[in-house]
Amino acid sequence: MYKRQDLKRIDGKVLKNHVARIFIYSALAFDDVRYGGTTHPPRKWLYIDKFWLGNRGDSAMGFHHEFSSLLLKLNRFPIDQWKQLNPDGFVYPLEGESIALLKKGNTDLTGNEETYQDGFVAGYGKMDFENDINTFFQLLIGNPEKLSDLERDYPTIRKKAELLRKFYSDVTASSRSK
Repeated sequence: MYKRQDLKRIDGKVLKNHVARIFIYSALAFDDVRYGGTTHPPRKWLYIDKFWLGNRGDSAMGFHHEFSSLLLKLNRFPIDQWKQLNPDGFVYPLEGESIALLKKGNTDLTGNEETYQDGFVAGYGKMDFENDINTFFQLLIGNPEKLSDLERDYPTIRKKAELLRKFYSDVTASSRSK
């Protein structure tokens, strides 16, 4: 299941400055909906469902997904630049209210041709801004080869990935200077 080397994919200073505690649960649910994880930014706490930690031998995608939420909430991100890359007229349907979509079973974390053409790496990223970033970050850190493949074929994914890399680079530089 969870492997310590998955944490080594994150710069140690960034991790130290952004995560105080990690709680791993056998099941994590709110309002009768199962979640892979959530965060408590003021305390820098991460809550993760153990099944979202790479239980198939892959990297801890759930950790990377939720960790990016802490990074977003504790640092400045160029939100407007990111949203401008979305399709014309696109509005995240439930900004900050992803529970309704989860109840409908909208948990596509892998994406498809239509999703990629629209500049998203997973349908789940279309729910709200934070989940859009989360799905990119989980690939950036947990499966960079897949993200590179998508960037080659989809210009909007490449532009979003470049914004995210710049953000993470800035966070890393700031963490190292502390």
